[in-house]
Amino acid sequence: MSVPIQDFQKIMEAPASKIFAVLVDLYGRETADKVAKEVSKPGVGPKVDWPKW
Repeated sequence: MSVPIQDFQKIMEAPASKIFAVLVDLYGRETADKVAKEVSKPGVGPKVDWPKW
């Protein structure tokens, strides 16, 4: 991950509105819509292998 370890908690605490704004800005509305569709599904999200420092 390209974020320093000392900034990782800032990412985990970022508001969803900021995260979606960045997704739209960097990757376009289509990608953000795909993410929104996945996030709105009921149940637990996908398993993520978080970075290890």
